Amino acid sequence: QDAIYEAAFRRAGIIRAASTEDLFDLARALANAPLPHGRSIAVLTNAGGPGVAAADAVEMNGLELAGLSDATRTALSASLPPVANTGNPIDMLATAGPREYAECLRVLIAADEVDGVVVVMPPPPMHKAEDVAREIIPFIKNADKPVLVVPMGDDRVRYAVALFRQAGVCDYRYPERAAEVMAVLARRGETLRAREQAEVKCRGDFSGVITLLSADGVEDGFLDLQSAVEVAVACGIPAEPIFAVQSPEEAVTVAEGIGGPVVLKLSSTNAVHKADAGGVVLGLQSAGEIARAFTTIRERAKALEDPNAQICVQKMVGGGLEIVVGAVRDPQFGPVVMFGSGGTNVESLEDVTFAIAPLTEADIDE
Repeated sequence: QDAIYEAAFRRAGIIRAASTEDLFDLARALANAPLPHGRSIAVLTNAGGPGVAAADAVEMNGLELAGLSDATRTALSASLPPVANTGNPIDMLATAGPREYAECLRVLIAADEVDGVVVVMPPPPMHKAEDVAREIIPFIKNADKPVLVVPMGDDRVRYAVALFRQAGVCDYRYPERAAEVMAVLARRGETLRAREQAEVKCRGDFSGVITLLSADGVEDGFLDLQSAVEVAVACGIPAEPIFAVQSPEEAVTVAEGIGGPVVLKLSSTNAVHKADAGGVVLGLQSAGEIARAFTTIRERAKALEDPNAQICVQKMVGGGLEIVVGAVRDPQFGPVVMFGSGGTNVESLEDVTFAIAPLTEADIDE
C-alpha cells in the first residue's frame, strides 16, 4: 500500500520526489546547501511582487517568515534607502545593486533569528545580474545556513545562473520552487536531529492481550464487542464496561445499574460498522426508550443471519474527540500503526496516517 511505503520512507528519512524535475531540484539542494536549524526563513529581494509571492510560498510549505530583530533591521537599513522595507520580506527596491544585495545577505546570514534565506533576484534595472551573483556567491558558499537564489528574467539572468551553477549555488526559476526545496531541507535537518535523540519509550506488559487473543473460542477476524473492550483494557486504554443482555427487561435492569444515559449496541462479527447496520442507539434514559431500542436492534439483527449476535448495554460517554487507532502486520515492513479521525465517518473522511512500529515519541507526535 502506498501509505505504508510513505510511512517506511518517513521512518528511514527518505525524501520522496513527486517528479523527475523534483528529484533533481531536491538532490541539488541536498548535495550543495547546509541544512537549516529551524523553519524561520528570510526573503530578500529588489521587487515587492516576487517578494510577496516568495513569502506566501514559504508559509504554504510549512515554514515561517523569520521575525527580524531590531538589531537586524537597523543593520539592513544602514545600506538601504530610507523607504526600503526592512521587514520580512525585505524589499531593497529596484535601485539595489551588488553592494546592497551582498551587505543585506551578510546581515541575514549572521542573524540568529534566521535559519535560511531565499534571495529573489529579478534583473536590477541599473546593474547586471551577473555582477550581483559575483558579490553574493562568497557569502552563500561560506554560510552555515542554506541560501537559495531565484534569478528571474530569462536572458538577462543567463550569465548569473551560469556563475551560480559553476559555484554550486542552488538556483531556481520561481520563488515557489525555492520555498518547496527549503521545506525539504528543513525536514531533512529535523530527521537527522530526531535520530540523535530517538528513543522508544512507550513500552508495556501486553501478556494479558496475548492471553485474551489466544484463548479458546477466539477465532481470526473481528472480535465481538465484549472481547474488544477486554483487549482495550488489557492495553491500558480506559473503556466503559459493556454488558450483553438477552431481553428488553434485562437491558432496562442493567441500564438502571449503570446509571443513564446509556447506549445499546449490536455485537456481531458480521456487522463491523454497527451504525451502518442500524445497530447503535445513543442517549437512552427511560425504561421505555431502552426497551424500544432493544426491540428495534433485535429486528435489524435478523438480517445479519448471525446466530452469535448479541445486544449490549454500555454507559454513554459524551464530549471528547473521536479517533481511530489500528494496526496491521504488513508483509514487507512488519507491524504498522494507523491513527486518525474516527467516528461513523471514518471510512469517508480517510483522515488517517501510518507509521512503522515501534514508534518513538517523535514518531507519535508527528
